[in-house]
Amino acid sequence: MEAARFDWVYESNVVYDPEVEVQERFADPDTGVGKLRLTSAPWISTHVYPEIPVSTPDGQRFLFHRINQFSGRRDIWIADVPTLRIRQVSDEQDVRYPVIAPDGAWFYYVAGRTIVRFDPQTCARETCGEIDPRFGAIDRMCSISLCGHRMLIPYTNDETSGIGCFELATGAMHVVYEHPECFNTHLQYSRCDPHRLVFQVNDGVERDENGTFTRLVGKHGCSIHVINDDGTGHEVLNVGRAEDEHVQGHHCWIGRENRIITTTHRRARPGDRWSQDRIVTIAPGETSGTVVCEGGPESFTHVHVTSDGRHWVSDCNRTAKIYVGSVATGQHRLFCSSGTSFGAPQWTHPHPFFLGDDRTIGWNSDESGIPHIYVGRIPEGFVP
Repeated sequence: MEAARFDWVYESNVVYDPEVEVQERFADPDTGVGKLRLTSAPWISTHVYPEIPVSTPDGQRFLFHRINQFSGRRDIWIADVPTLRIRQVSDEQDVRYPVIAPDGAWFYYVAGRTIVRFDPQTCARETCGEIDPRFGAIDRMCSISLCGHRMLIPYTNDETSGIGCFELATGAMHVVYEHPECFNTHLQYSRCDPHRLVFQVNDGVERDENGTFTRLVGKHGCSIHVINDDGTGHEVLNVGRAEDEHVQGHHCWIGRENRIITTTHRRARPGDRWSQDRIVTIAPGETSGTVVCEGGPESFTHVHVTSDGRHWVSDCNRTAKIYVGSVATGQHRLFCSSGTSFGAPQWTHPHPFFLGDDRTIGWNSDESGIPHIYVGRIPEGFVP
């Protein structure tokens, strides 16, 4: 397949006039961080999700979604950070779930039931195979193994939900894990083991007679699991399983370590108000997690970690502020105020994430009234 016939366009808030460049109002008033907007057209533009790798290793290019709010059509675009230009790369119907291979050689996405990959430099595409319809609907983000040979695909059918492993060379697919409550997986392949993955199960789900969710999670919250992609080595991590501390629902691997970082909400006693103010790390086999930071006026919702595992970024769902900090010490500081509404639609959530260079952060914001994507550079010496 040839590249989709679209041109690079420029929609940034950075103008060519050397006397203006970036208006002062686009510098965060508290930190001075420049908030560079890459989109301005009246479409929903939104980052993919914090823990899903969609940036080249050098941080120069990354993928995002653009959605027509009237038709519901969703397309995948690529952004070039050095030039602040953007380009549409998909032209198929029903396009979802972009992800990049760990070596940065290929971007992948799902179009209907077809897996497509394309070159991040030329945008030339090729088909990798078709997903067997017996696995049901493909309904969540995918992940590529460290070796680049396999793709994890979440699915839901009339009987259950689960995770499938698709062999990119042959098109064969097998079941890794199935459970009726495994429908919101947040799955991710390890970056130190080509067969290990982490995923989430929403324990205690309740549905009505029509199958509509009436409760997304039970009294003990969701659980975080690790497993090999052949279905062996299944383990539930010992984090957020108490009545007064729950896993918040977002997690990722810490660099190339066999260790997970996650956010939790907690309360001092039953009946108290929940507080999302704790970041925890844990490895398989540990009896409890290690608290990275907690307390204070901040809350921490979505979380992502640099590729070297040194720093984390998270957003506060009360203020929509974005914080960066140290995994080792927990020291953190405000990066910027995103200004977004943090409402029900996912594209109003900041969803901050590190690009591949570990020096640039991307996030969403609808502070202009329209959801757009932003990037900002971390100043030298900004975090320990």
